[in-house]
Amino acid sequence: MLNLEINDDSRLREVYGGKWQDKTFSEIREKYNDEFVQWQKDIVNARCTDGESFKEVSERVYKAVLDIVKENEDKSVIIVAHSNPIKTITLRSEHSTMTDKEKVIAPPNASVGTSIVFPSNLN
Repeated sequence: MLNLEINDDSRLREVYGGKWQDKTFSEIREKYNDEFVQWQKDIVNARCTDGESFKEVSERVYKAVLDIVKENEDKSVIIVAHSNPIKTITLRSEHSTMTDKEKVIAPPNASVGTSIVFPSNLN
């Protein structure tokens, strides 16, 4: 065994869908059509009904990664997260914006990817 320390950081969780959580797109369209249409037009800034926007996810994840990097200076760290937090880390480390979100290919479920993140490239 590697005897690695495991820390859970809720800031690395997936986007919170609010009232859309655990619903299909068909169910969301049926019940929250106006909000869903707005979300499709501006997926970065629009919020899920009583949920959060991808921009909010980006800020939350970014702050978490900065803290993790600062707390683990000169150490190797493994971050396990869902697709959108991983996209956020990738975008921020490449100095891209959230409008480039769809250019980042979502990692397949249960996949392993690598990204080298240094404090200097997290602007």
